[in-house]
Amino acid sequence: MIKKIIILVIVAIAFAGGGYLFVAKKSKAAVEENLARIELNLEANMPNSDFTFGRVSTDVFSNTAQVSDLALKVNGEILVAANLLVISGNELTLKSAELTDVEGSIKNSALDLNYSVNSILLTDTNTQWVNKLIDEFNVNPVAAIKALNDVSIGELDFRGVSFAADVEGEEVFKLNGEVQLSGVKNGTLESLNMAGSIKDKYGELFGDPIDGSLNSINITGLDFGNLLTAVAMEDDQLLMAQLQNGFGVSAVSIEGLVANITDAYDDEVKANLTNATIEIVDSVIKAFSLTDFSFTNEKEEVAVNIGGAQFKGLDLGLDFFSEEFLIENTARFYGLTDIELNSVSYIVEGEEFE
Repeated sequence: MIKKIIILVIVAIAFAGGGYLFVAKKSKAAVEENLARIELNLEANMPNSDFTFGRVSTDVFSNTAQVSDLALKVNGEILVAANLLVISGNELTLKSAELTDVEGSIKNSALDLNYSVNSILLTDTNTQWVNKLIDEFNVNPVAAIKALNDVSIGELDFRGVSFAADVEGEEVFKLNGEVQLSGVKNGTLESLNMAGSIKDKYGELFGDPIDGSLNSINITGLDFGNLLTAVAMEDDQLLMAQLQNGFGVSAVSIEGLVANITDAYDDEVKANLTNATIEIVDSVIKAFSLTDFSFTNEKEEVAVNIGGAQFKGLDLGLDFFSEEFLIENTARFYGLTDIELNSVSYIVEGEEFE
């Protein structure tokens, strides 16, 4: 299953990388030649696979190419397909590559994964890393993850994402949303924006059933290169170092968060947040604020409402996995310097406190 998901990523990269070569060579024959090369690479890595495409066209004056009806099948079933690929660029830079109407599925025993994306847009990408990444993946997938530190991308935008998991015909997981990455360079993200909704009926992903939505979250400065390397290599020390560095994040903003969670004891927990912001400098939370947060547990008859909250100074560089270290830092409140709460109320078993 994981290997197939990884291959899906490589397929998208191969489309983009091949598209760059189409444009650079400026001929329909070159387009078909490079599509054939992609087909050989895919079929070498995926037995019983079949890569097909439809009409090919190029415009030498605008340095663009179009390929319709792209599809990758495994054992006769579509793994991923796209209605159209449009590429523009030159020998050094992939100016833009857009896949539209992308869809596919992965079937594994009783579990079926179905996904679709209205469009995937990639802009202003250095072409050298594309071929390097594909070559590395054939030899050493972990090295390919490390190669992500060489990525340079202006924007990567996933619009109209839908992902669903069915078990024996029953939908148990559903995700809808949008994702936009911008300013990718040297393994860091200038900005990551996400929005959408999620429903995990039996808690397969989060441990407890959840039904939630998010209007938007914006993350600035995420060090994704080292984070992916730590996860791929199962390097606990590197992961801890990234955690203590706040994963390189300098700011986070959240708007319109709604979450309904049911735990193993059938306790239904609901949380709502209008907005929150976090500013991080040198692994220390410089400022944190939230507006209109509410939390309820109907079974325990507990409700908490906070009109506004602010705090400063939490030190993310502390070893939060060390009980001894945590005890030692309790007296200094883990670096906190200011705490402010406004319009706070809570209800316990029907009795309200303010």
